[in-house]
Amino acid sequence: MIVPDRPSELGIDTLDGVDEWRSKQKDTIQEIYEAFQTRRFVLANMPPGSGKTIVGAAVQKMLGADSLSLTHTIQLQKQYQRTFPHGTLITGRSNHACELEDYKGKTAAVAPCAFGADCEWMHINGCSYYRTIFTAAENPQAIANYAYATRILQSPGGRVMKRYNGNPFWRELLICDEGDLAEQACIEAARVSFKLEDWEHILPRIPSDSDDLEEWRMWGYTVYNALRRQRDDVPSDDDDPPHNRLIQEVEKLWQIDPEKPDEWAFERDDKVVSIRPIWGWTVAERVLWGKHTRTLIMSATIGNPHTLARKLDLPKNEWYYIDVPSTFPIANRTIFYWPVIRVSRTTSDIEWSQLARGITMLTNNPTLSDKKGIVHSGSYSVAKSLWKQLQLMSNGRDWITHRPLPSSLSREQALVVFKQSQEPLGLLSPSFTTGVDLPYTIAWQVIAKVPFGNLGDPIVKARRDYVTPEGEKFGRTNYDEEAMAVIVQAAGRAVRAPDDRGVTYIVDGNFWPLYKRIAYKPQHFKEAFRWL
Repeated sequence: MIVPDRPSELGIDTLDGVDEWRSKQKDTIQEIYEAFQTRRFVLANMPPGSGKTIVGAAVQKMLGADSLSLTHTIQLQKQYQRTFPHGTLITGRSNHACELEDYKGKTAAVAPCAFGADCEWMHINGCSYYRTIFTAAENPQAIANYAYATRILQSPGGRVMKRYNGNPFWRELLICDEGDLAEQACIEAARVSFKLEDWEHILPRIPSDSDDLEEWRMWGYTVYNALRRQRDDVPSDDDDPPHNRLIQEVEKLWQIDPEKPDEWAFERDDKVVSIRPIWGWTVAERVLWGKHTRTLIMSATIGNPHTLARKLDLPKNEWYYIDVPSTFPIANRTIFYWPVIRVSRTTSDIEWSQLARGITMLTNNPTLSDKKGIVHSGSYSVAKSLWKQLQLMSNGRDWITHRPLPSSLSREQALVVFKQSQEPLGLLSPSFTTGVDLPYTIAWQVIAKVPFGNLGDPIVKARRDYVTPEGEKFGRTNYDEEAMAVIVQAAGRAVRAPDDRGVTYIVDGNFWPLYKRIAYKPQHFKEAFRWL
């Protein structure tokens, strides 16, 4: 099959209303379609402007396949729905008001859907939540976020599924947008968490201080039977009996393979104990792609495809990789490297002042002094150190930040202020490298620190220190590649359309050693990179 000349010939509505393929888009769709004739997985590195939603829609249409499209945020789900006008967007219960006249003393307009498996509205003409579920189940195009989809994909049956003789979301085609986030989504979907206050009066006692998986599983078998007896012996008027919720938590323990204890890690504080896989490969097939004939994984920062394929446990010789070129002029998206200092835990006050002076000099040059931009600090500790210094050196530019830094603004409020301001504001934050589009508002960006993972986090450290049985330092390589991926993401924040112009400066001297260590860099980043 050949890609037709216009999107409308596949029944696709483009987001800008122009019935034409973007540059390179038609070739990308054709290559993905042909790859699926012999491969089960396609990994596509697609820079800003590639039109990932349109590509996913076109591939689905050409394959004639029922599909489930996954994104990270509701905003991107809605964007997919505009491209798939007949697709059904699935959201969790918390996004639906309860339609019963009264729910535990709350009015129907504000009470969330919270009845769960005992809800009397669990049918195709029921409340808005279940109407959506049943409609999506019968629609060949369903759209969800990762967090919700990884839960529903693990459901083997239940009252909703009985109508369909199995799980209706095990589709022929799985489309994973923001595919670089898929591994973390798999890890979170497999996490088992126990709130300690829920187990204070349950016997046998929860082994909260133990790191022995076999001990936890044995406790789970024992407490499971005890909870079932208590539930059956003590009738409850509660709409969602506590025993049911505790039983569901315990059942998750049985999905952990006790023969692979090194693949699981414990996280605990004084309120919660969690058990989670260290790597996505432990659970990815079960929680994400195992029930689908074909899987399309797209991202602007797919990273090294071999690394991502390993982390998602994609079978060798069953995946195909495409590096889609950027169609934006290089002159509009230049990335400059100017090593001012090497940022570390031992950076002195004098060095912070030097870094702030460098940032001020770059952003107050005549072409940028009257324009807005962002400093990506990499961490809150770096932002805190830079905040006061940048304010002292503002030279006519006001700076804003958000909590937990010294600010009354939340992250969302700071973004609104930044977008609406007519002044050349500077926004200082560690949390705008991914998941936010700011078209036509950013003329410059500064990456103040290479965003390496926090080695104070035991999970991050365990991943960084991982060595394969063959002696390969895979963890170290992945640690570097994940930092590079965040930089690539950050560099793409400023230029989201062909006529956008935005310059990115990397000022941390740790970048060049990282860049040399990384074996794979996407073409659209390499061609825009310059030493200043």
